[in-house]
Amino acid sequence: MTAVSIFIAAVTILHILGYIGLVYWTTHIKAGGDAKEGEVIDHTWDGDLKEMNNPMPGWWLSLFYLMIAFAIAYLFLYPGVYKGSKGWTQLTQYQQESRRVDARSAEYFRHYAGKSVEDLAKDTDALAIGRRIFLQNCAVCHASDAGGTPGNYPNLSDKDWIWGGTPENIINTITNGHTGAMPAGGALISVTPGQAPSAEDQQKLEDVSNYILALGGYEHDQALAEKGEELYSTSCVACHGPDGKGNPVIGGINLADQTWLYAEDSEDPAALKTFIQNQIQHPRNNVMPAWKDILGEAKIKVVAAYVYSLSQDESEVDNSAEEEKTATPVAAGEAEKPAAETTATAAEAAATTSAAEKPAAETTATAAEAATTTSAAEKPAAEAVPSAAESVQPASETAKPAEAATPASSEAATAP
Repeated sequence: MTAVSIFIAAVTILHILGYIGLVYWTTHIKAGGDAKEGEVIDHTWDGDLKEMNNPMPGWWLSLFYLMIAFAIAYLFLYPGVYKGSKGWTQLTQYQQESRRVDARSAEYFRHYAGKSVEDLAKDTDALAIGRRIFLQNCAVCHASDAGGTPGNYPNLSDKDWIWGGTPENIINTITNGHTGAMPAGGALISVTPGQAPSAEDQQKLEDVSNYILALGGYEHDQALAEKGEELYSTSCVACHGPDGKGNPVIGGINLADQTWLYAEDSEDPAALKTFIQNQIQHPRNNVMPAWKDILGEAKIKVVAAYVYSLSQDESEVDNSAEEEKTATPVAAGEAEKPAAETTATAAEAAATTSAAEKPAAETTATAAEAATTTSAAEKPAAEAVPSAAESVQPASETAKPAEAATPASSEAATAP
């Protein structure tokens, strides 16, 4: 126990003993004079206010006893005089409550575990939860609208990302955090704390800063920018890339746009050039803390979906959904083609059948004329009629296969 703990325990014990003494004393006070219990004491106040010789009410006295018993039990059960028999501490209570809350939230977030960040970015419920997590934990630096703090913390609602803006990059940044790693002077100049750069180093700063202004489309000195390009290619390209568009793997920022994290005035070329030179000499390296032990994997995934959705156009977020909607009608149209082609084939078969029946009908008419002629002819000629009738039969039989083809074609036309 520390000295403070001993002092507090001593004061507490003395107060309890004082209460016990007070109760004992008040219950054993004897009224002065000859007044007996229940009688009026022989003195008054203000001429008519009298006091009776009665003990303290039992219910009131019981409250004192209960408070004394509670104080003694409290000192026995909880830390005070010693660690307490329950072993309770504020830390253990916090941990128990945290585990209870984490268990409930884990059950709730299990619904989103199997979904990708892209899918969660289209889920209105998930986005609402992600926004609440963001407001509770991230808004203090990145602002409630995720627009960041100019000159201090980055904007999360645009498409300019230092460590990458893919779902995987965002999850990794939130989970493990990042620390800026811009060295003082970089590989361009040597910096001595408290000393101004030499004339040679100052000229290098002028050249490189003009080249960086040129990359971003700002007004610049072209002659100095050409010299700065050579210095850039040997001193800065490793982190910021040959085209100045940065390297998200190591947090090399994009120098070829007009988005600046620490520059509060990025529209004035002169002020921006001064800022660039100061940043090279005395870089600011912010720290993004790791949240894996605070939020956990499930919450990080949901808040990452919210942050990801902020930098995406509505058309981009809904693009996959539109593709799914348009894919079904196209497939259905393709499926209808074979059925239509089959129907056309059936129609052609029916036409062929009609054409096949036509010769048979002509043959029958010829046979009928032959039969009429037979009635005026001799018997041998009449015997030719059956032969003519027999010649009609093959033609009719020939028509049958064509007729049989029509139902089959109809079935093909109605097939799914």
